[in-house]
Amino acid sequence: MRTNVVTRGVNAVLVASMCMVAMVGCGSKEAEVETAKVEIVDEQAPASAFVNAGYVKALRSEEEIIATNSSLEEKRSAEEDVTKYFVLEDDHVPMNISGCATFTDIVNKLEKGQAYSQTTISGTDVLMVSESPFSFNSNGSESEANDSEIYRYNEGEIEYLGHVTSGGTAYPLMICDDDLYTAGNHFVRKYKIDESGLVLAKEIWVNYDSDGIGTYYRIEDGKTEILDPDDEDVFTMYDFVDYGTIIVFDAIQ
Repeated sequence: MRTNVVTRGVNAVLVASMCMVAMVGCGSKEAEVETAKVEIVDEQAPASAFVNAGYVKALRSEEEIIATNSSLEEKRSAEEDVTKYFVLEDDHVPMNISGCATFTDIVNKLEKGQAYSQTTISGTDVLMVSESPFSFNSNGSESEANDSEIYRYNEGEIEYLGHVTSGGTAYPLMICDDDLYTAGNHFVRKYKIDESGLVLAKEIWVNYDSDGIGTYYRIEDGKTEILDPDDEDVFTMYDFVDYGTIIVFDAIQ
């Protein structure tokens, strides 16, 4: 939480104290209003000592103090709610690959209606398996997909990395700059693969309130933040559609 610290000298403290006594003595209505905690900071104390104090330390009007605290509380609550939502795990159950030593073994277990693609993500060769291919070519042998399980070789063994989905047939799975992209009308996710596995490198999404006003959010490096409407990520979040390549799946017939 950002804390505004205003330092004042001894004279300012005396003046402020006299004004407060005068207001109470006169029975001012303003003195009866319950306000946020206000403290005058001695000019010799370092500002860093008060950064995490949890309340505003300043000489301002009560309207300004209440507005500031309210704004900070709303933003903090929004960030906490969003973070909790996006730690939910995918409940997808992957296919049974027991007895499979190669990608070919997995492909041989697929059934009609499924599709697969061998491609590269972050320099790693992977096998992608989809349960719901669509947009087939004229002979039905190739398709696009908006969901996929992802596998790779790890020290000679096949490793299941995870399951990704997009928000409908308008957003097929795509590769752009060697990263995997999924998307929907209100979100874009970018995935990478590193030694640990499949990693959500960045996510941008928008949430609209009852008045149709959108608030944009970003998850990057494990941190969630609210974006300024003029942030570059807001304007470029769908650029991958223009510069990327749709992943082509081979359909099982």
